Amino acid sequence: MTLTRRTRFLILILFFITGVTKAGEYYFFRTDPFNYYRINGFSFLPEGLNLEFLDSLNKVYNNIGRTYLIFNSQKGYKLHVRCTFDLFQLSEDGIENLYKFDNSGYLCRPKMFERDGKIYNLGGYGMWNHNSDLLVFDESTGSWEFVATLNQPLHYTGQSFNSDTGIFVLFGNHVNPRIPLNEMEDHGFFLNWNNKEWHKIKVHIERKSRLEFRNSMYYDGHIELKDFFIFKNIDPDVSKEGLFLVDKNSLEIFFKRVSFESLYGSPYLQIIDNTLFYQNTLGAHHSMDIESMFNNSTKVGYIEILDNSGNIFEQYRYPLLIFLGFSVILLSTFFYVKFKKKEPIKETSRDETEIDVVTSIIKKLGPVSGQTLDIDALDNILGINNIPNLDNRRVRRSRMIMDINTNYRFSNGKDLIKRVKKSDDKRYTYYSIEP
Repeated sequence: MTLTRRTRFLILILFFITGVTKAGEYYFFRTDPFNYYRINGFSFLPEGLNLEFLDSLNKVYNNIGRTYLIFNSQKGYKLHVRCTFDLFQLSEDGIENLYKFDNSGYLCRPKMFERDGKIYNLGGYGMWNHNSDLLVFDESTGSWEFVATLNQPLHYTGQSFNSDTGIFVLFGNHVNPRIPLNEMEDHGFFLNWNNKEWHKIKVHIERKSRLEFRNSMYYDGHIELKDFFIFKNIDPDVSKEGLFLVDKNSLEIFFKRVSFESLYGSPYLQIIDNTLFYQNTLGAHHSMDIESMFNNSTKVGYIEILDNSGNIFEQYRYPLLIFLGFSVILLSTFFYVKFKKKEPIKETSRDETEIDVVTSIIKKLGPVSGQTLDIDALDNILGINNIPNLDNRRVRRSRMIMDINTNYRFSNGKDLIKRVKKSDDKRYTYYSIEP
């Protein structure tokens, strides 16, 4: 049995939700195609929730990297498959993939959540670089749409959690091998949800090393609960083993000495409000009340949101550097022209260069004259298939087609490239190359 993206409903074992969790209850479940089969029974699940349908999904996503993330929303449970754009709606009739296209990647290490009745994702990595893009899912079109934000950190992904006022992203890395760029982030960022503006944050650690705090988050992962954001301390001294806890409301950081080696080796993780459910190495199911732990913990630091207006140079660093660079170039040119004898220089104008490029592409289109090309084939001929950002590629493609048609129309009285739609599926655009 296989699954396809065009299958609207997968009628599987009758399994799902009647009133699984209480209204407003925070719910999260994580496993993967490999660890699913290590789970020793499902008695720990909320009443009415059955995960036997994952056995069928495993035949499609048979890769340990394809983690299943199940979370609660106003319209019931949703399931996202890591490193894909797929978003499933779970119901008592089966499961439906709400995403209607065939893209993958990009949404690795996602931050999937519901806000204002809509499903959002913040950040992740894919196509060899990190991002902090905010996406919203449009159920009417079955696609993810980009949401513009102010002062967005570029090529960046970190460890994130939600609060009432926005989203915090701690530490992480700035990665883009094309520049190249691979730098660790010293503190992190905060996205204010009201005005969609990013701010720098500063992590203050009072009784422990900030490097120790940061390395702990990288090493053993992180877990978000309703009111807390936690991760394990990695101190090699067993006597110092414990949990870092971030209070999502006060932004204060606490530490609690506790031993729980089985938690991070569990084949699944379930969260209901502030309680963790996991399986130990002997196959027994356990729960951990994080709120009671928090009440007996010690404060070791806090997170500060920095005011963008307080650091003008940091906010406008790159524009200022560019301005200064151009100023130096202009002044150097001025003094060079003023004090050195001018010599005739043969220059090639930008227009001439662009005409040469257009002429070259028209020659490349000759062998496919009379054919209809899909977007990828045309992008390959235009030489823009290596542009990773699809929006940038689309803009570049449109401009090049306009320049090519203008040049070709001058010599032949007609356009060389025409956009066409398939009669049976208007969503897809193709390009007809005139004979």
